[in-house]
Amino acid sequence: MYSTTIVSIWSSVPLAFLLILAGLRSVSKSVREASRMDGMGLGDYYTNIAIPLSKGSILTAFLLTLILAFGNFDLPYILNSGYSYSMATLPFLVWFEIFYQNLISQGLAAGVLLTALVSVFSYLLIRTTLGNPARPGRVRVARREWYSEG
Repeated sequence: MYSTTIVSIWSSVPLAFLLILAGLRSVSKSVREASRMDGMGLGDYYTNIAIPLSKGSILTAFLLTLILAFGNFDLPYILNSGYSYSMATLPFLVWFEIFYQNLISQGLAAGVLLTALVSVFSYLLIRTTLGNPARPGRVRVARREWYSEG
């Protein structure tokens, strides 16, 4: 069980790292210079300015990692070389119940549940990346100022 978790994290961390790094790099240079001129340290800059402004990329990285984790069929299949309920992911459980135990109705029910869960998280991902068209992107920076992203 731990090997599947470790390999899954090891394979998904680079994508999340690149998405979060791109969000942190998207903060404009003028905002960085203004925070430095105001006397903010590096820790204050990241906690009060950079991370709130890159909140969308952090949420996108989280949702993409979560969606990819729901589709994780190959790692338990390869690492377990058999079936164990302790290492079962939902796609692996769908495959096992349909093709190995010949319980087609239970496998299809698990497949519908998997589709519903991934659809909810995909909708959240689309809303995060496209935003709300009725409300422009504004992020609260520091304590009282607002910074418009758009």
